[in-house]
Amino acid sequence: MKILVESMTDLERQALDFATRRLRQSYVCPSNDEISRAIGLTSKGCRINGVLNSLEEKGFIKREPGKARSLQVMFTSDGWPFRLGQTVQVPLKGIIAAGYPINPHDGLEDMLELTTDLVGDPTNVFALQVSGDSMIDDSVFDGDLVILRHQNTANNGDMVAAWLLEAGETTLKRYYREGRNIRLKAANPRYPDRVEDEARVMVQGKVVAIVRRLA
Repeated sequence: MKILVESMTDLERQALDFATRRLRQSYVCPSNDEISRAIGLTSKGCRINGVLNSLEEKGFIKREPGKARSLQVMFTSDGWPFRLGQTVQVPLKGIIAAGYPINPHDGLEDMLELTTDLVGDPTNVFALQVSGDSMIDDSVFDGDLVILRHQNTANNGDMVAAWLLEAGETTLKRYYREGRNIRLKAANPRYPDRVEDEARVMVQGKVVAIVRRLA
């Protein structure tokens, strides 16, 4: 079933096309600011909100009140239903260091709309944004989003978010058990391995996917 497109303005069409492209390229819903910049709006806030409110009233998109990055494209700008497979909302919990450990941000920052083709079973899945370059040889770059399944165990070679109890910090590394020690290995020769007693390392999640934001 198509939807009527005659009432769509040029700005609305540009905003919808950008959101559609972004979702197809990276599976990540763009923010209001990203849409605003993409369609050439220099002022923030009310102008892009007006464009998105109009698109929502006309049935082209849906949003969840009070949630960032919750935009769902229902119809493309040519009026046809938008299909990207089954999608799920994944919480973006903050920042994780791919380098030397840093404290992750507390609480929920955004919601990401990702496909089940990408994340698999969406149960207990969350996302963290990467800060640093220690995992570049595993094609994980600064600014990427890592999608993790919450679990407290890992197999050798798994890429994990590991909580270092003594330091009170979280880091992204490859996990290797060596007797009673845990080796957290970077994928960049510039960074030394970190070896900790097993009692001082807590696995918070295993990486199941990597998402790169496109400009």
